[in-house]
Amino acid sequence: MLSLQSKLTQNLLLFFFLNPIEERYLHELAKILEVDPKNLHKKLKELEAIGLFKSRLKGTQRYYSLNPQWPLYFEYRSIFKKTLGVPYAIADGLQTVRYLRSVYMKIDDPFDVQKEIQIFILRNPYNSPSEKSISAVLKRLEKELGREITFSYVASPLSGDDYLELICTVL
Repeated sequence: MLSLQSKLTQNLLLFFFLNPIEERYLHELAKILEVDPKNLHKKLKELEAIGLFKSRLKGTQRYYSLNPQWPLYFEYRSIFKKTLGVPYAIADGLQTVRYLRSVYMKIDDPFDVQKEIQIFILRNPYNSPSEKSISAVLKRLEKELGREITFSYVASPLSGDDYLELICTVL
């Protein structure tokens, strides 16, 4: 059984679910994730043993990637998209909105899909995006993520709350 308690497991799966066709070797992946290669190797072997990851030898390097043939692959991908992948999905979706400056997100517990996601948009003093354009994108994301999303404008950058995360800045 795959446990999602480990921060290393979460970061590893988040990286690969956001980059599903990626194939990386151990030290390259350790550098990207900023983790100890020995711990990463142990975790990759564990995930390979249950079938979620696969590896192949290329020269002297062992390359790791997700195994989409694993029976629970799509279920776990969906879980990650609706939990830890939320900031990335929202940032990506909002890239299409013109005149957007900075977007902050508040989510108390990313694994509790009953909790709403709050978006705070830094108002651009010269040109702010219309509420209609933002609402359209967020409605689509609500359906895609299966989560309620609310948004409001703020006049100045937000800081100080550790549950508040800057998810994108568009210049």
